[in-house]
Amino acid sequence: MTTQELIEMAVLDAVGLLDEGERKAFDAALAVAPRELQAHVRREQLRLSDLDLLLPDVRPPAGLRTAVIEAVREAIARELIESAGRAERSILRLEPSKRVSPMWRATAIGSMAAAIVLGISTFKMSDQYRQVQQDMNKNALLDQITAAYGASFVEKTLFDARTHRVVFAPESESFRGQASIWSNPDWAAARLFCLNLTEQEGEEFKLAVIDSEGRVVRELLTFSPRGGLDTLEVPSGQIDSLGSARLAVFSTQRGEAAVLSAKPLEM
Repeated sequence: MTTQELIEMAVLDAVGLLDEGERKAFDAALAVAPRELQAHVRREQLRLSDLDLLLPDVRPPAGLRTAVIEAVREAIARELIESAGRAERSILRLEPSKRVSPMWRATAIGSMAAAIVLGISTFKMSDQYRQVQQDMNKNALLDQITAAYGASFVEKTLFDARTHRVVFAPESESFRGQASIWSNPDWAAARLFCLNLTEQEGEEFKLAVIDSEGRVVRELLTFSPRGGLDTLEVPSGQIDSLGSARLAVFSTQRGEAAVLSAKPLEM
């Protein structure tokens, strides 16, 4: 055998595609080869038969192995029944084939390579689709704010050093709503922005000043968000006079504890 043939046979042997006669011929040819050639063939066998780097980094479902084995068994049993021309119920025994068709072997290798390429392409396309969706959502949100309040508001919000922002953090990991307050000396009122604050129709919330123990000191605003992105005006005088007080958002249907709270203000 040539060096190329030895390497090809070594790879097929690693994935179990050599029949008994081919394996004996390969072992005999490799045994009489020089030690340097033997080492080279084994290195190539290990390198070419390791497909882990080509596979996507995912964890298969727990039942995938069982499902594949059952599907293969059913297909083999169905082929045996059809070729015999009669349906017999018997125990299917899987035994090593004494002869592997070269055509079947080539088809198996081609199918395996195609499946790997298709799997990698699918995961790449899925990641790209998610990225496009995220970019579209961000642009749509910015367009919605610009259309509602104008480019001047967006410019001052993003670039004016006098603009103050207060971001609320959820008090529970299960609460997915978000909120923030933006204020600027040039604005007649501060803006309270809420995103996905409510999951129940008609749910009411209130913006309040709280003390160090989380108790309500003064209510500033009561509102019922529509869902998605909502915004409300808060008189700037109420925000400017808070000093180092804390703000919190409460739900009238979720008990007395705040759903969102902010750090002490630094105005």
